[in-house]
Amino acid sequence: MVVVAHFLYVTVSVHATLDEILSGWGQNLKCVLDRRRPGLAGPRDTRPRPRSGGHVLDALFARKLPFPPKDSFDGWCTAPLQTMASLPSPWPIVAIKKRRRIVFAGFSVTRAVFKRITESFQQRWLAKTGEDVDFGLSFAGSGIQSRAIRDGLPAHVCCLALVDDIEKLARGGFIDQAWRMRTPYNGIVARSLTVAGYRPQSDASPSTDKICECFYDILAKNLAVITANPKSAGAARWNFLGLWSAARSGTMRFEPTFIQNALQARDSTKNAILHRMLETENDWIALAFLREVYLRAPVLPRDGRDATDVFLRQELGDVLITYENEAILAQMRGLPLAYSIPSAEANCLIEFPISVVDRNADREKVRDVADAFVEYCFSDEAQQIFADYGFRPVSERVFQQVRERFPSPSILETVDEHYGGWSAVMQKFFVTGAVFDILLEQVSLELLRRRRSQRRWIFGGRRGRGAQQGNIPHHKHANLVMDSDESEQSTNYASMQIPRTNLVVVEYEQQQQQQQRLCRDGISDERCIRAASWLQ
Repeated sequence: MVVVAHFLYVTVSVHATLDEILSGWGQNLKCVLDRRRPGLAGPRDTRPRPRSGGHVLDALFARKLPFPPKDSFDGWCTAPLQTMASLPSPWPIVAIKKRRRIVFAGFSVTRAVFKRITESFQQRWLAKTGEDVDFGLSFAGSGIQSRAIRDGLPAHVCCLALVDDIEKLARGGFIDQAWRMRTPYNGIVARSLTVAGYRPQSDASPSTDKICECFYDILAKNLAVITANPKSAGAARWNFLGLWSAARSGTMRFEPTFIQNALQARDSTKNAILHRMLETENDWIALAFLREVYLRAPVLPRDGRDATDVFLRQELGDVLITYENEAILAQMRGLPLAYSIPSAEANCLIEFPISVVDRNADREKVRDVADAFVEYCFSDEAQQIFADYGFRPVSERVFQQVRERFPSPSILETVDEHYGGWSAVMQKFFVTGAVFDILLEQVSLELLRRRRSQRRWIFGGRRGRGAQQGNIPHHKHANLVMDSDESEQSTNYASMQIPRTNLVVVEYEQQQQQQQRLCRDGISDERCIRAASWLQ
């Protein structure tokens, strides 16, 4: 009723009293409902009613109509309206203060922690300023979020997995170039490590064959690996660097044959393009190790959270390469996941940056709230929340309180000190035609070669010892690039335990499907054509 009074109070002339307006409106409405001329008591109007409703509005709100006294018509229509007329002006009653809204964009694995942090900040801000602030939360892969903001996502604050993803926003003019200088710890709000997750063994099956205590167990125990796609997820790039640091540091106990084959691949003319990217022998050993890891990857999920779901809910793979905080969060939710931080192997310190999106915050006049929220994320209260959800806090005071929960490896590398910053990392590993693209092409061709050899072995008439499907030979330490005649010398393909894969799973006769599936994972058209022609 108050809203109706407000509507009437605004619509009609402010020069008439509210009592007169409501009384006249009631009489006119009654007359219109009776199909009579307004203000008259004549016979019922039997003329056809026009389709337009304009005559009704004319009858209701025409100023030329007389306002009869209140006691001259029935009270069935005016009684409630007269009651409303006795109320004070509806303006202060219906006035609602507009609440400001902050849109937060984060990468996928921070969903739980930032939901808690935003709720805590809302209470703090309300107690401090008396203003309620709403939060709109958006979560996806780090690279996806960075592109979405550049394409128009109205985010006021972003926390992404990579400094490079925020630097892209700075180069596009969305964030100030000096964003790292205006916040503590160079804009890094939390940290983590790359860990190896696995399914805990039950008492009924105490076998340790599937327990991954270190990264080298992936090769030693021949485990199928689940990790995200570095082309779409920042988490996967951190995982890639964590494995690369472990392999190139000399802390892994590789067999001499593996090292020898890795160094022989360096001398191959087929790997000439890699000579300008890989500087040391340890880099070539790391490349050989990563190649073996991705050969054992059944799928490459879109982001870190999808990788966890594939491993735990779809029960695919033997080991999950993921963030330490993601493994801790899974345990907090009661999911069957154990994890190990290889203390004897090197690792790469994962750092998560946060920043205000200056262009959006200034345009929508929420800069003060956005700045306050980013500042709150560095407070001890917020840092403790990060620690509760498995992130390593950047606050030294908070980290000292939870240090026993976060063991450290023997060697801990950082991107800035050991890789030259994210610009150098992207140029070396992840841009088009860099190390990962070449690595992915080699993995794809190797899987095609194994598939082809497997079909020849099973269906080509060879029925000797071990010729049954499921026991096809595979060479344990294959070179990075094998010649076509070397596929005959392979041993124990099926023991690789590689199920269907989104890298390349093709039939030898279906050339078109082979090319489409190769290109689907980022391989250039030229490489697809070259791979398809090789099969012929």
